[in-house]
Amino acid sequence: MRIRTVDQSASGAAVLAAYGFSVKKDLLAQLLALNQEVAGKIEEGSPVIAPGVPPNCSHAKKLVTEDFRRRLRALRGLCQDIVELRRGDHSGARLKMERERLEREREKTDAEVVAQFERWAKNPEVRDWICQAWISPEERQRRLREIFGLPPESPEEAPPTAPESNPVKPNPTQSKQTKPDEPVESEVGGASVP
Repeated sequence: MRIRTVDQSASGAAVLAAYGFSVKKDLLAQLLALNQEVAGKIEEGSPVIAPGVPPNCSHAKKLVTEDFRRRLRALRGLCQDIVELRRGDHSGARLKMERERLEREREKTDAEVVAQFERWAKNPEVRDWICQAWISPEERQRRLREIFGLPPESPEEAPPTAPESNPVKPNPTQSKQTKPDEPVESEVGGASVP
């Protein structure tokens, strides 16, 4: 950015005096203070007159010389540079505030969605609809073991025997199981055989 300067001639001193600026102080700091003061008045709704000869001045042609116009252009250029800087500051501040507002709304929206879902889940019809395809973790584990050909983890999870299964049955000729220490009775005569 190019910074313009105001020289120390009589017209330059008149411009500085018109705004109450001091030659010994930093010109940009003085312009910034003026800009902030004018911005405050604008925000309050107070009337603000642009730099130069006031529009209601009756003898404006006598005051406005070519040298005055040149110096006024330089001052307006300085003011314009500061205005652009302040606009950038304001734009950055507005952007930051907008981001913070959107973040708050997003957090609020997420919380509202969760709250609404909880209200829906309390409704029995909605809960049944949500859970219609849901299987319990135990059933899921049983199905996965079945798919991968693994045996059930516990007897409770074992699938019921189907009618077409052929479990091993005891020998039909044996009617009674014996223990090794007990004598076996003969079926023919009723005598015990050790």
